[in-house]
Amino acid sequence: MTSDSGSKSIFLIWIPSLIGVICLITVWNSRGPDFYQSPLLIAAFIPGYLLIITLVMLIRKQWALLRSAFLMAVVTGCGFIAVILYSLDEAISTPTGNKLPSRLSLPEGITLENPDPKPASTTPASDAFQTAISTALRTPASESASFTADVSNFQFLAQNHPDVLIDYLCASPDWRVFSERGSRYATRRWKTDSGWHYVRHGYYSNHDISHGSEAFKTRFTIGLDGVPWVGNLGGATKVKNRETIHPGSHIKDALNESHSVIEVGPMTIECYEQSRGKERRITKASFAVFESELQPLAASPHRDTFPDLLPPGAILESEPVFKLHGTKGTYRSKIRINPGAPGTIYLKAFEITTGKPLSKRKLKTRTTERSGWSSDPSQTFLSNTTFTIFEGHPNQPYGARFEIWFLPDSGQPERKLLEKHFKIEGSTQ
Repeated sequence: MTSDSGSKSIFLIWIPSLIGVICLITVWNSRGPDFYQSPLLIAAFIPGYLLIITLVMLIRKQWALLRSAFLMAVVTGCGFIAVILYSLDEAISTPTGNKLPSRLSLPEGITLENPDPKPASTTPASDAFQTAISTALRTPASESASFTADVSNFQFLAQNHPDVLIDYLCASPDWRVFSERGSRYATRRWKTDSGWHYVRHGYYSNHDISHGSEAFKTRFTIGLDGVPWVGNLGGATKVKNRETIHPGSHIKDALNESHSVIEVGPMTIECYEQSRGKERRITKASFAVFESELQPLAASPHRDTFPDLLPPGAILESEPVFKLHGTKGTYRSKIRINPGAPGTIYLKAFEITTGKPLSKRKLKTRTTERSGWSSDPSQTFLSNTTFTIFEGHPNQPYGARFEIWFLPDSGQPERKLLEKHFKIEGSTQ
């Protein structure tokens, strides 16, 4: 290849291909219901552009450039298709070929439990995390967004006792530990008047706690494998422990938005915040109360200290519990289980009369959680999340068998822990 051909190859093929790959990575790393539209459009344009270059090179019989252009058109095109299929998982996973019969009757001779539309109200115990956020929001925000956070307890545990830290998070109902896109995360659960409650994607707002009228939205997550859950979304600010954080200035829904990430070697912690004012009151309070929570564990990093460190009600002496709350296809699970070994639990569901799996791929994705465990079978640990059953229609109930499955870390075959029958409906979505 001549130097002139090489220059043409760089400017006509390789630079556009690199831009396309960067855009694909941006879309892939985005999280939540929204993803970047501009990178998506650019990524869609690149394969078509390269095919045009391929055609031009074919007409001009420039074979070296032709091969390069065609190769990159195929690579970026396949990458674009893969990213779209994965990024639009929410849409494409809605069942279309697994519809239930239109005249489905409730099964006879099988007792079906009705999901409660709303969990029963209780008087939740005080939660230091939410209290710290409420207190911070009652203080007017200053004009300075920068701050320094010290998470040395977290850093010590992440670097020296990662297994103990992860086991603690799995055992605590304050945290939901799960895997997503090949990496492990722990997202903070909040307590409401119905107990610990995990909302979709872990974003909580002023509607979830009673602290006053000020609007906010937040999420607090640990990247257990060192990969931030935020990806490239929201212009994240990444720093090392005890470095000054200068959160980017973004306005979303008339609120100041930021995403602050602290890297401590093998793990990361991050806090998303929307609130009024430049000062990151929620972020500062979240890092501080999290560091305080881990101080006793850092002082005594052993599993036998868990009962004294976990919040009241984290470990119960009880039979296994499996309940559903919700209606019209949107449900919240409440599980108390002890698999007896470290591993992951998740749900399967089947229509009773036909045996058809229900929302198979989405249900597993939404309900997978690393569960707490104990060698004492009488002890149970909490797992809960929200999910959607797409098959069927609202106001047309049918019988469904839900099963709790366990995949042990030991590599042994997965096994069913519990099953229960519910009368459910399909989603309006």
